[in-house]
Formats: sequence, structure tokens, C-alpha cells
Amino acid sequence: MEKTERIARLISARILGQELTEEEKRELDDWLGEEQANKDLLEEVRSLRGVRQFVQLEQEGYGERMAAAFAERCRGGKKRSLRRIVLAAMGSVAAVVVLVVGLWMWTGEKGRSLPEVVAVVEDSLSIQRAGTVLTLASGERIDLKQEETEKAATRRGGEQTIPAERMAKEHPEAYHTLSVPAGGEFQYVLADGTKVWLNSDSELRFPTSFTGDERRVYLKGEAFFDVKKDNGKQFVVALPKGDIRVYGTRFCITDYGNKPMSAVLTRGSIGFTTTGGEEVRLKPADRLTYEAATGILRVEQVDTTLYMSWINKMFVFKGQPLGEIMETLSRWYNLDCMFASEDLKQVHLSGRLNRYQDIRVLLKTYEEIAGLRFRIEGRQVFISRK
Repeated sequence: MEKTERIARLISARILGQELTEEEKRELDDWLGEEQANKDLLEEVRSLRGVRQFVQLEQEGYGERMAAAFAERCRGGKKRSLRRIVLAAMGSVAAVVVLVVGLWMWTGEKGRSLPEVVAVVEDSLSIQRAGTVLTLASGERIDLKQEETEKAATRRGGEQTIPAERMAKEHPEAYHTLSVPAGGEFQYVLADGTKVWLNSDSELRFPTSFTGDERRVYLKGEAFFDVKKDNGKQFVVALPKGDIRVYGTRFCITDYGNKPMSAVLTRGSIGFTTTGGEEVRLKPADRLTYEAATGILRVEQVDTTLYMSWINKMFVFKGQPLGEIMETLSRWYNLDCMFASEDLKQVHLSGRLNRYQDIRVLLKTYEEIAGLRFRIEGRQVFISRK
């Protein structure tokens, strides 16, 4: 097992860009040269989506601290059991070791199996996929199952299809509703060619076709729009807290219940108007936030990639309050988060995680750097200090 641990850590160090000594390089190269299966394993781990993002945090000073911790664990002389290796790896930048050891043993190092690794995999907490539902104007509900939409995405380069022939039977001005549950996402092309990405726990109402002098849709939740230009019909997104009028093309809107509404513009121009209020125009890289309860409206320049990362299957956080981070994660992973004290919500953290990876990877890293504890019971997460 000592060799397994050593090689796994050398592979992890190489993937994560850590510097190896000449002796370590020779040992890893010799192992890779023993058989093709070893080279295949390295490539399999290297190709895992988001493997770098598992532990890539941007909090000031974190990189240096974790690099030192990683080097110490890699070069330590103590012999440890696989269980201790796994636990240590899950709580530090060496999280990828779990993948390496798991894959190596899964593919059969002399046919041995390791219950500890299997237990980690079986106890993972990933998303629970559910299908998007299309409700026609007639009231008919169509379950757009995940596997069907994934096939449609393959056929049409990521754009999802829905039963157009059944929608066509409705009146041109009839509105249909796409409802995306927690843990779901959906991409759709409207009748005018406008592309819409719907995020988890969101709802979009849209007509069979656009008639009249405007193109109006209704949104609850979060969506990214790439609007097709039509000088004769302005595109309007109606929200619970106001209207977004579109003068340009690409933007993201977030409006969940009693939370502040926000709009982030990446290209073109949009204007936000509250009921009876004046229009506020946004330029590229502007983020508008509006709190309906207080009437406070703010506009600031932001890094738009932080707000658009979800359409690229990533979570990206940068110096954000833990309460906000967990709210975003819980909506996707369908979790209930409970904080031991309100001040924990104000702990500012950064991080990256592939949306389709186990949330525990990020939480374990937060435990390591921020002195937090995340206790998971079913779909509930209890957050406290160590």
C-alpha cells in the first residue's frame, strides 16, 4: 500500500502543477513505463472535468498555505493506512488523491478491492436530477426527461428541444411555461431565435409566437439571454420586481422570491424599470441589484464571469459571503442549510467547483482553511465552527 500511496501522490502533484524532485520524476516515469495501463490511468485522471477546479481557491494567501501543506503531506515519512490517506486527502488540496487511488484500485491493482474508497464514493453528495416540465397553455403537462434533453443537446449542439407540434396547436398568443426544478437546467430557443439558458429552480413563460409590437416573456428565478435582434419588436423580460427592456443582446437575470433582483450585462444594453419608476440603463460589465422591500437600487461594475459561470457548468465564487455561497449551492444540490449562528453567513470565501461534482470536495476544503464544520445528514447541511 506504501507504493500505492506514493505513486498516487506523485500523480496528484503532477496534475496539480506541483514541482517534483528529480528522484520523484524518475520514480513516476519508471512506474508509467512499466505498462500501458499505468499511462492510461494518468490520462484518465488528467481528463476528469474540473479536476483543477476541485481545489482552486482564490482567497488571499490560501494558495501558499495549501501548497505548503500539500508538500508536507506528499513528502512526509509516516506510513498511513488508506483510510487515513483518504480522510487527509478529502480535507486538503490533495483531494485528487482520492480519485487517483480509487481509479487505480478500481481498475485492478492485482485484483484487490478497497472498501474504504468505495464507501467514499457511495457516500457522495451530488445533484439529484429531475426533469424540466413544460406546461402548455391548455394545461397539458409534458415531462421533459433528463435523458431526452441530453440526447437533444447532442443533436443540436446544446439546444434543447420540446414538442413543437403540440405547441403549434395552441393559439399563437398562448403562453406556455417551462419549469426547471432544483438540480436542473434547460436551454431553449424561442420562436424569434432568442436563446435562453434556464438555471435551477426557475420558470419561464413564453408565447407560441411573438405577435404585436413587442416580444414579452415572464421569468422567475435565473436565466441567461442571448436575444435575437428585431428592430420592429423590442424584447422585454417581465419580472416580479419590474421589467427589463432589451437594447442589446447578452445578459443574465436573477430574481428569486424575496431575494434582491439582479441583472448583469455582458454585451449590448438593457434598461430596468420598476412599477412607476424611471428606467435605469446598463452598459457592459454593469450589475444592477434592486431590493423591492427598501426600494434601494445599485449599479456597479463587476467581473461578469462570476455571474455567468453556471452556463459553463461551473460554480465560481470570489470573496462572497458563505450565506450567499450556500444559498447558490443548496438551490442546485437541493439541500437545506442550517447555520449555528448568523455570523457564519458573513464569512467570506472563494472557490471553484464543477456543477456536476460532489459538493463535499468544496466543503472539505472550506473546513481546512476557514475552521468550519459541515455536517451532512440526508439533504440537510449543518454549518458550525470547529
